[in-house]
Amino acid sequence: MIRLYQTGAFLLLFLISCSGSNKEKEDWEYMHKEDVVEFKFQYMMYACGECFNQHNLLEVIYSKYDYTDLLDKDFYVEFENKKEEEILDKETSKCKICYDYIYKGRVKTKKNGEYLFEVISGEALLRDDNCCE
Repeated sequence: MIRLYQTGAFLLLFLISCSGSNKEKEDWEYMHKEDVVEFKFQYMMYACGECFNQHNLLEVIYSKYDYTDLLDKDFYVEFENKKEEEILDKETSKCKICYDYIYKGRVKTKKNGEYLFEVISGEALLRDDNCCE
């Protein structure tokens, strides 16, 4: 009986931690709403990866503004088109960490220093053919 309560408590804590409180829409602000940028990301395999899809910024490919201070920062990634997200997810599901992700979209931020990338379009490029074996 105690084991059942422990399992229930763990499940409740897990669900609370993954509840999406970090992604509340009203807390995010565009850095430059009119600026559609192109960034190169790497998928990060964090323990809470099931909660939020986090990517690390590797390169600023195109932007009207200087985003170099965001290099090596982690981003939450959110697709405007869920169908495109599903397709990309299927293509890379075997080994997400073996790909570089090229996304076009907009950057949002929170006052606490978190970043969100709103993906308009994207593609995944395999870094090494031997990576997924």
